[in-house]
Amino acid sequence: MEADQQQEQGSGGARGVAPPDNMEPARDWFSGPCIMGIDEAGRGPVLGPMVYACVVASVSYKADLATKAYADSKTLTEAQREALFGQVVNDPQLAYRHDTLSAALISAQMLGRCPA
Repeated sequence: MEADQQQEQGSGGARGVAPPDNMEPARDWFSGPCIMGIDEAGRGPVLGPMVYACVVASVSYKADLATKAYADSKTLTEAQREALFGQVVNDPQLAYRHDTLSAALISAQMLGRCPA
């Protein structure tokens, strides 16, 4: 399966919409060293979709990030996750991407075939 087809079938999950994406290359710090945090949530294709997310920042922003309460999503309450997501979305020093992969896509990929 081509990457664009996989993306189209995986994005949005049950919502059926493409996820927000603010990784446009217009950020001046993209040309320097960066750090990335990645997280996933879900229980695999048997129990529903998987959600993957990453946040990217310049290495020079690392000290500022250490002062924030970012942590593994499983250790946060829903209210804390929502508040932190708002901070990520509104911070021009951060770029983020998230995607939802449907159970059907994951299962098909595990079996080496495309979903119908």
